[in-house]
Amino acid sequence: MCGVLLDLNAWSKLGLDVDKNKSKTIRRGFDDSITLLVVFYGSLLLIIVFFNQFNNEVMKNNYVIIGYFIMTIEFVLFNYLSIWNAKKDTIKLLKDNK
Repeated sequence: MCGVLLDLNAWSKLGLDVDKNKSKTIRRGFDDSITLLVVFYGSLLLIIVFFNQFNNEVMKNNYVIIGYFIMTIEFVLFNYLSIWNAKKDTIKLLKDNK
């Protein structure tokens, strides 16, 4: 998760400000979707840790491990989908401004 967040942080600094209004809209959409994904994924981790405080076997349960692994894959895929959409919209904006 930390590696993905560092990658997202590096990519978000690379945004192109071609047009002030449209670029801000693209960036705002990207930031909103990433924020929702990070909050959801972090909440999932906190829920698992919370239940582990009452029952020390929660993190050792195979279903929890497999479910968290699947959610991690979905988290990464949705993050890269957000990056891809932001890049696609920026490229379209660059082509329209020529």
